[in-house]
Amino acid sequence: MEPVLSELRRIGLRFIDIGCRGDLDLNPHWHPLIPMMEYVGFDADPAEVARREQTPHPFLSRKLYPVAVAGEIGESTLFIAREPACSSLLRPRAPWNSRFLGSSFDEIGQTKIRTTTLDHLAAADGLRADAMKIDSQGMEVPILQASERLLPGLFAIEVETGLQANYHDETTFDRAAAFLLRRGFLPFDMQLHRWRRPGAMPCIRRGQLMFAESLWLRDYLSDETWGIPAPVPSREDAIRALAICWAGGFGDYGWELVTYFGKRGLLTQAEEASLKTRDAWRGFPAEHRRGVLAMRLLPSRTRAWLSRISAASLDQGTLWSSVLRRFQPRR
Repeated sequence: MEPVLSELRRIGLRFIDIGCRGDLDLNPHWHPLIPMMEYVGFDADPAEVARREQTPHPFLSRKLYPVAVAGEIGESTLFIAREPACSSLLRPRAPWNSRFLGSSFDEIGQTKIRTTTLDHLAAADGLRADAMKIDSQGMEVPILQASERLLPGLFAIEVETGLQANYHDETTFDRAAAFLLRRGFLPFDMQLHRWRRPGAMPCIRRGQLMFAESLWLRDYLSDETWGIPAPVPSREDAIRALAICWAGGFGDYGWELVTYFGKRGLLTQAEEASLKTRDAWRGFPAEHRRGVLAMRLLPSRTRAWLSRISAASLDQGTLWSSVLRRFQPRR
């Protein structure tokens, strides 16, 4: 897989992150590709974007937009929640959310903000993407519907969607899934999230299914399989698709794509042969996987805190080296 990754380092992976609040809030299947990403992030909170612009980043390049991406261009009301990450262009369903622990969705204010669409940014700024993550608190389908210029070039789309309407007029998982299936994407991974009701005994662990994070990959064989036209891939598209399959551990699909790309002359015979080996699809280093599993033992907020302080400490020496310098003789 190293030749594929080496070429990806040269061409880059164009990645859009809608709802980019927090530091490196990306799921593990993206981690090996972070150094190759041309990262573009959007968040409706200008203060959060300004804060992130002052922090170091591990990407190939990074550009942040202090604007909300939606289904149309204009001005909208942002409903501010007690937990900033739960703020949305849609009003929370208070009677429903109040049935669960915490008050993250409590509305504490409103403000007017400007919104834009991915189609507008594609036309005005030349925005393009190979992969995209959408965490927009219920606006996922309108955002996708207003991204017709980008969809043909996308290989991977990750969406966080409610399993029922946690906001008024929210586009839930079933609607997002129907849209993506119609456009030739297949589901490859999913994380389910549960909330607990107050008063339940601690030994009762399984709470209500509330939302899901799902990863969808383009089916390049959708025309012959489903009758859904698929875009014609380029050599760069093939390299990016194979790298995403490798990073996510989707070697079975990656293996199928090697044959598909090889038949279309996008891979040499030597490349095709090297990629049809077990070693090519072993995934990223085992130490990384073990580290990710260990981190998942910690609460989400603790992980976010560790991510922030880790990034802040990257350019600082170790405490041990600082102690040693104290005892070195001065010249």
